[in-house]
Amino acid sequence: MTNKLLLQRLEGVRQALVALFESSTKLSTHTDVIGDEREIFVSHFLGQILPPQYRIGSGVITDAQGKISTQLDIVIELPFTPSFSFIASTPRVYLADTIGAVIEIKSNLKGYLTGAKQGNAEKKLITGSGNYEPLKRLERDVMVVDSKTRQLMKSKTIPAYVVGYKGQKKDTLRKHLNKLNRVGKTEARDVVRGILQLEPPIFVGSNDKNEEGDKALGAFINSLHWELHRTSPLSWPNLPAYFGIERDVEN
Repeated sequence: MTNKLLLQRLEGVRQALVALFESSTKLSTHTDVIGDEREIFVSHFLGQILPPQYRIGSGVITDAQGKISTQLDIVIELPFTPSFSFIASTPRVYLADTIGAVIEIKSNLKGYLTGAKQGNAEKKLITGSGNYEPLKRLERDVMVVDSKTRQLMKSKTIPAYVVGYKGQKKDTLRKHLNKLNRVGKTEARDVVRGILQLEPPIFVGSNDKNEEGDKALGAFINSLHWELHRTSPLSWPNLPAYFGIERDVEN
């Protein structure tokens, strides 16, 4: 059973996001609109959809072993966790154990995913190394609900998503998602949970499910909601490991 009212509302939101983005690109020569694709997505979508206890920012992530990610567009923190930014407007430094998900926002997935300006674009996309290599090396230590058994299990990977306003065909997006996650190889790691494209609307998930049209945005929301809410409230960052201090004696 499909709730037509909700799908209509989501389709209106999607159209508004694309319209705002296209309007901003016409002013792209002005420095004050650079990066609008991120701000539009956060202000007019994520900020309205997610509960207020989720802090949304940008910055780099580090784990207890000292590995560091690249600068990330959108970082969604788990509730009641610390992050570190002591000077206003500077990028935050996040602890891997405190992150619910990260999102990379791009205006056009075609250029972003291929990383090439000429030649066979799809071939280069499929054989490319991807943009999440530093994130794949990070390890978080939290307890999450297993999607199949519904039992608690340890999660080492930080869920990541790619969102683009325009770009590719469904089959090409699927091939690239599989490439990012090294599907079929010994080093396979389910880091990128999905790719959302707003125009034309497509969502491909790491669970091999695809949604198009007015269901694409709903599929993205469902996937992101699951990743954020499956984390056990009993999980908290092992701060002594990060700071190199002695762990408090447990009572």
